[in-house]
Amino acid sequence: MIGKNRILRTSALGFLLATCSLISLVYMEQIERWMIEGFMVLRPGTMISSLWESPSMDITVDLYMFNWTNSENASDPGVKPRFEELGPYRFTERMQKVNVEWHDENSTVSYMRRSRFDFDPKHSAGRPSDPIVAPNLLIVGLYQKMLSWSPMLRSFIMMTLSIYGKERTMVHPASDWMFDGFDTPLIKMSKIVPPNLVPEMNFPYEKIGYAYPRNGSMEIYGHHNVYTGRDEFKKLGQIARWRYNNVTEASPRCKLKGSTGEFHPIPLVKGRAISYFLPDLCRELQVDYYGTTIFEGVEAFVYKGSDRNVANGTDNPDNSCYCQENCQEVRSGLLNISSCWYGTPVFASYPHFYQADPYYADQVEGMKPDKDRHEMVIMLEPKTGMVLEIKARLMATLLVEPRTQSIYHNAQKRFFPLIWADYNVRITDDLLGYVKLIPIMELLGKISGIASVIVGVVMIFWYPHQLIWQKRFMQKIEINSQEATMMTDPVKNNGVEESPLLIGLQYTVSKGGTGNPHRERRGLHSVRRKISVEEDAPLYRTSITAPRSKRGYIKMTSRVRHCARLGIVVLGIFCIVSGIYLFRNWIEMFTRMRGKEMALGPTSRSFDGWKVSPLPLNFDVYLFNWTNPEDFYVGSSKKPRFEQLGPYRFREQPDKVDIDWHNQNYSVSFHKKSWFYFDAAGSNGSLSDIVTQVNSVAHAAAKRAADNWVGRNVVNFANKLLSQRVSVTKTVDEMLFKGYEHPIVNFGKLVTPQEVPFKRIGFQYGRNGSVDFDGHINMFTGADDIAKMGQIHTWNNLTHTGAFEGTCGQVRGSMGEFFPPNLNTNGSVYMYMPKMCRAIPLDYTETVTVHGVTAYKFSGTEHAVDNGTKFPETSCYCVGGKCMPSGVINIGPCAFNASVYMSFPHFYMADPSFLEAIEGLQPDREKHEFFMTLEPNAGVPMDVGGGFQANYYMEPVPQITLYENVPRVMIPMMWAEERVRVSEEIAADIALVPLFVLLGQIVTGILLAGGLICTCWYPTRKVTHFCHSDPKAKANVLRPLTAFGVNSAAVTAPVAQLFRNNTSSAGNDRVGVRLLEYNRGSGVRGESGITESSPRERLIGEDSPDVIVR
Repeated sequence: MIGKNRILRTSALGFLLATCSLISLVYMEQIERWMIEGFMVLRPGTMISSLWESPSMDITVDLYMFNWTNSENASDPGVKPRFEELGPYRFTERMQKVNVEWHDENSTVSYMRRSRFDFDPKHSAGRPSDPIVAPNLLIVGLYQKMLSWSPMLRSFIMMTLSIYGKERTMVHPASDWMFDGFDTPLIKMSKIVPPNLVPEMNFPYEKIGYAYPRNGSMEIYGHHNVYTGRDEFKKLGQIARWRYNNVTEASPRCKLKGSTGEFHPIPLVKGRAISYFLPDLCRELQVDYYGTTIFEGVEAFVYKGSDRNVANGTDNPDNSCYCQENCQEVRSGLLNISSCWYGTPVFASYPHFYQADPYYADQVEGMKPDKDRHEMVIMLEPKTGMVLEIKARLMATLLVEPRTQSIYHNAQKRFFPLIWADYNVRITDDLLGYVKLIPIMELLGKISGIASVIVGVVMIFWYPHQLIWQKRFMQKIEINSQEATMMTDPVKNNGVEESPLLIGLQYTVSKGGTGNPHRERRGLHSVRRKISVEEDAPLYRTSITAPRSKRGYIKMTSRVRHCARLGIVVLGIFCIVSGIYLFRNWIEMFTRMRGKEMALGPTSRSFDGWKVSPLPLNFDVYLFNWTNPEDFYVGSSKKPRFEQLGPYRFREQPDKVDIDWHNQNYSVSFHKKSWFYFDAAGSNGSLSDIVTQVNSVAHAAAKRAADNWVGRNVVNFANKLLSQRVSVTKTVDEMLFKGYEHPIVNFGKLVTPQEVPFKRIGFQYGRNGSVDFDGHINMFTGADDIAKMGQIHTWNNLTHTGAFEGTCGQVRGSMGEFFPPNLNTNGSVYMYMPKMCRAIPLDYTETVTVHGVTAYKFSGTEHAVDNGTKFPETSCYCVGGKCMPSGVINIGPCAFNASVYMSFPHFYMADPSFLEAIEGLQPDREKHEFFMTLEPNAGVPMDVGGGFQANYYMEPVPQITLYENVPRVMIPMMWAEERVRVSEEIAADIALVPLFVLLGQIVTGILLAGGLICTCWYPTRKVTHFCHSDPKAKANVLRPLTAFGVNSAAVTAPVAQLFRNNTSSAGNDRVGVRLLEYNRGSGVRGESGITESSPRERLIGEDSPDVIVR
C-alpha cells in the first residue's frame, strides 16, 4: 500500500502547484508587466542602457526647403509671396548620448546628445547646391529685439542697418541653409559690439543656418536630465531638467514634461495622449491616441498630431502657459518657438499649414496641405512602449510684420514658410523580432499555467483515489473469539502483544495448506488485525475476532506527537525566515512607518515646528576692522592688519510664509521671513561701533568699466569727484541691517538704472522682515519617500542656478531642518546655501552624544571649500577658468559678479597663503568649525554651529587711478554663525527613534534564535536518542527479525511465507531479513558481534528456520 505521508506530501505539492499556477494565470498581465519593468529600467551596464545610449534604430531626416520665387515683389503688399517646395534632401542620422552621468540620489541620468547627419544623394530629389531664396530672418529678428531698446540705441542700430541690412531676402545654396551655415555682415558686427553694451546682439555662433551647428555638436540640443524609472517606473524616460532647469527661459510658468522619445509610460492606455519634450521647440508637444493597427504582425497603438496639439492657449488651455507676447494675435495652428531662435519670431506648425487655421495658407501661394504627406504619425508597441515607427513632420515659419523706419515698413503681416522636416524612425528587424516574441511568450506562459493547474489537481486526487481503491479490494478474514483467546494468552506471556510484526502485519492461510503470499501481503497495514486458520489445525479450532490492543491508541498518539513536532519545525523555519527578513528590512520598514507620521503636511506633527522654530536662534556677527588701509599699496612694508569686532548677537525669529502645497510631486513652496532683534546683553559691542572695511563698491565698478576706454574715464572722474578711497568707514548698524548710501551706487543709478537694483549697501541690508532675501524655495515633503523630506527641489523655480557649470550649479541638499534618515559614517550630507548659490557638503567626522542621544557629527572639511585643487570633482566651482588656492569659494555670480569669496572663519582649512598675506587672524577649530550634529536614524539636527566668512579679493585695475597700484590680497570683511542646540525634552523624544530601532533588532535576534532552536530541536533529539539508546533499541532498528519477537512454534509457517521465497530452504534465501545467530542464554548477536540480553529468547525455538540456534 501507499504510505500516508507520501499521500500527504504529494497532495500538498499538487495543491501548491495548482494554486501558484492559478495565481499566475489570473495575474499574468501584472507579472508580465513586472518583468518588463525590471528589464527596461535604466541602470549602468545593462543591455537596455547600451541600446539607449547608442540607439540601433533606422533614422532618416528628409528636409524640404521653400524657395521664394517672387521675392522681387516683396515691397508690393498686394502681391502674395509665392513659394516652391524643393527636396527632399535626405540625411541619415547617427545618434549617440555622451557625457552620461548617473544620479542615484534622485534616480535620474544626465547626458549630452550628439548627432551626425550624412547626406544621402541616392534618396534625395534635390542637390546641396540648389539656390534658395528666403526672407532675411536676421533683420526680422533684430527688429523684434529693438522694440525693448532705448531710443538712442535703437537709432544707432538703425543707422548701422542702413549700411549692412538693406536686403529683404538672402540667397544661398541649400547646403548652407541646412547644416553648413553661412556668414553675414550682421554677425560680424555683433562680434564687434561689446556684450556689456548691447547684450541682445550677442550671437553665439559664427554662422547662421536652419540646422547649423547641429551636425556633430553637443551644445545645440542642450544638457538633458531624464528619469531612469528606478524609484517610479512611470517616470522612465521623462524629462526632469533641460539645460540644468526644469522650466524654459521663455516659458517659466510651464514645467518641463514629456518623454524624450525613447521610452513611454507603460502600459499604454487607449484614449490617453502622450507628450514629448522637443529641444528643437524648447517645449512639450502632445500627440493624441488614434486607434490600433497591425505593424508587420505586431499590435501597435497609433498616435497622430491633431489641431488641438498646435492650438493657441485660447483654444487649448493646456497650451496657455506657453503664451508669449504674440500668442493672443496668432491663430491656432502655430506654436511660438522664438526662444529657440534667439528671439527671432519663428513659429512651428505642421507642414504646409496642415490642420492650421486657413488664414495662414491663404496668405501665401504654393501651400498644398496633404494628410498622407504632412500628418504626424507615431506607432508604439503597447506593452513595452517601444517605438515601431515615427513620422514626425514639422515646419518652421517666420513672422514678418510692418515696422516703422525699417525695410519692412510697408509689408503686411504674413507668415513665411522656411523649411520643414520629415523625421522618420523605424525599428530594426532584429529588435522587431524580439518584440514579436512577447505575445508568443505570453501564450506559452498561459499554456504552461493551465498545464500546471491540471497536473496539480491530478496530484491532489490521484493518490487518495489509489488508497480508496486498495482499501475497497482488501480481503479481511475473521477469527473467532475462542481461538483469539487461546492465541493471545501465550503471546502475551511471551511479550508478543507488543510485537510490531504481529501488529503491523496481516497474513492468511488457506484451508488447503499454505496461503497465497500475494494475498497475504495485501493486508500489511490493515487497521483490523484478523487471522484465519484451518478448523483442524492443532492450535485453532474456531474463528474469532481479536480484540483491539492498546497499541492502536498508542500509534494515534504518536501521530499527533509527530505532527506537533513537525509543526514546531515549520514554526522554526518561519521564525528564521521572518528574522532574516527583519534583519535586512527592519530599519527600512520602521522608516516607512515613521515617514507616514512624520511627513511634512499642513496637519502633521512636524508642521508647527517647521513653520516657526520652537528653539531660540542666535545669530552672531563678527566684523573685521581694517586698521591700516593707508598702507595698502604695492611695495608697502606693512601687511593689511585686521582686528575682529563682536560678536554682535541678534535673536532670530524665522517664519515660513506664502506656503503652497503641491500634491502632484509631494513638495511645498514657501518664502522664509526672519526678524532680527539686537541682543545687547549677549553682544560684545554696540551697533554704534565704528568699523573700517574695504570699499568693495568702488572696486567692483572699476573692474566692470575696465574693458572700455569710455568706462575707465567715467570711473576715474566719479572716483575723483566723489572722493573715493580704498576703504570705507561706517557704524556697525550701517554695515549690517540698516545699510548706508554709497555715492557710487547713486551715480550708477543715474547712468544705468536697470543694472543697479538696490539703493543702499549693507551685509544684511534688506534681510530683516524680507520674504525675498532667501528666494522662493520648493522642497519635498517626504509624503512619497521620507528620505526626500526637507530636500530642496527648486530655488527661485530653478533646479540649476547657472552660477556654476555642471553639477556644481545643481540645486540640491537640505535647507537645514530635515536630513535623510538612516545616515552612515561613510557618506556626506549636503546643505543648500541660497546666498552662495550652491550646496555645501558636510563630511562625517566623529560620533558624539547630545543629551544622552548618540549622534553623528558632520563637519565642513577641505572638500567643502575646494575648487579642484584637492578634489577634482569640485573644479567646476572655478568661475571663468580662474581658480584660487583651496579654501575660498567664488560666489561672484551670486553677488552681482563682484569679487566676493566665501571661506570658513579666519581662513580655517584654507591655503596658508591667505593668512600669510595679512595680519590679525587666528583660525581655531573649536571656534571656527562649521558642523551639523544629526541623530543618524531620524536625520534630525541635534546641535548646529559655525558659519562662513565673506572676503573680498582686491587686485589692481589697470588705468584706474585709485586701484592701479594695489596688491593682490584676499581681504576678510565679516563672518556670521548660527548656534542652536535641542533641549533635553526634545532630545528625549528623539531618543525614542533609536530605541525602536534597537527593539526591532532585539526582536529580530529572538526570532532567529527561537527559529534555530525550533528547527534543530527535533532532529537533534532523534539523533541523540538514537546514539544514546540502550542496545535493545539499536537491535530493534538494525535487526528486523528479532524486533518482531516471533515464536517459532506458533508462527513459523507465516513467517516462512512472509520472509522466505522457499520454505524448505534453510540457507540465505530470505527476503529483507538478515541471517541472525542466536546463542541460547546470551541473547541475539548480529553480524557486528554485539550481544544483547533479551527476554524474547523464549520465543525462538530450535526448530525455527529463520535462525541458527546454538
